[in-house]
Amino acid sequence: MKNIKFIIFFALVFISVSIYSNPKHIPVFYNGDRDSLLFDGAEESSDVIKISDESCRIIVNYAVDASGEILKRKISNICGQRDTGWVAKHADTLKARDMLQEGTAVKTGPNGEISILLITGDSKADVITEFALGPNSTLNLPILTDLCTAMKKKLDIGQMKVDLKKGKILVNMGEKANQIIQDLHQLTHDVGLMVFNTANSIINDLHTQFSIEVSASGNDTADIIKVYEGKVKVSVPYTGQNKGEGKSKAQEMQQLTQDYKDGKITMEELQKKLKEETQNMVNTAENILPVTVEVGNKCTNSNGVLKVEPIESNDDRWWENIINK
Repeated sequence: MKNIKFIIFFALVFISVSIYSNPKHIPVFYNGDRDSLLFDGAEESSDVIKISDESCRIIVNYAVDASGEILKRKISNICGQRDTGWVAKHADTLKARDMLQEGTAVKTGPNGEISILLITGDSKADVITEFALGPNSTLNLPILTDLCTAMKKKLDIGQMKVDLKKGKILVNMGEKANQIIQDLHQLTHDVGLMVFNTANSIINDLHTQFSIEVSASGNDTADIIKVYEGKVKVSVPYTGQNKGEGKSKAQEMQQLTQDYKDGKITMEELQKKLKEETQNMVNTAENILPVTVEVGNKCTNSNGVLKVEPIESNDDRWWENIINK
């Protein structure tokens, strides 16, 4: 009987100590009971994410009316052993110092704007690039950890892919990006660290500062790429429609030849038609080939037709107030 009383007494003492030592039953996070990068009310995933290189990260520098997926550091005690990981959460309202989850989408609202830093170290000199997004924009972030792995192993992994679904972005490449390119021997390939995609354009960054704006009016779409420093290469994706057009033209030329054999058209008519179709195919091929856009110029992709011309003197540099925050 005495043993039973002792066991009950010991259990009550243990429970009391546990409650008073952690009255809210909150799991312990980095920087105290809450992660400094997060806020209450966000939707948290139960999956713990392991990050091999925590110096390689994507951070919010400044944000208004912007949402996205963020990471929270979580420290737990498993069988007496301290275990550290990250938990993904959706944030309806991003704020400065939030750590964004790579490969996910960032969105801005009607009055939104955001500055995002891609960092591969612990100082300002380790910022490889800054993205500034304007209102009503959606951007798919790159996979930055692949680059950090390549830097450690001195591997050339090619380019990180960044997708601008809608809206506008300013890309400001830093000196660190040029250093990484040289270390990974990418200068010989005449490519940058990143390639930017819209639904209608491919923009190859060549260590520079440039903006992309995606606009649509009815069935007409236009991408406007403006270069403020350095240069970029712009091309049109080789889509199924491009392939279909080439196949259709080849079939038309075969039919013309057959019409001549059947006596339906004369030799002069055949030569004239073949010349016209050949020129059309040359024009189509020229539109698919990339164009280089130098500093002070812009490239407009209107329904697959690329046009390069100088930037207007009254150009709206909407991004200046964002990157200077």
